[in-house]
Amino acid sequence: HDTWNIKGLTAEFDAKIFIFDRYGKLLKQIDAYGNGWDGTFNGQNANPETYIYLIEYLCITGTTKIKKGSVTLIR
Repeated sequence: HDTWNIKGLTAEFDAKIFIFDRYGKLLKQIDAYGNGWDGTFNGQNANPETYIYLIEYLCITGTTKIKKGSVTLIR
């Protein structure tokens, strides 16, 4: 019953978080201020592997920044 999310983001960042599989297919867009990703895709458990996340957010200067990273799903 675990979920994954980025901690420390506040509404002023207007952040959007996207999760992709290793082939670049968008699996989920999650709310940066919500419960996070529960490891599912279309109601089914996603395979245990490494997924890529992308965070699009507003920087303090008002420009949009993008950060990428990975998260490994273990079942």
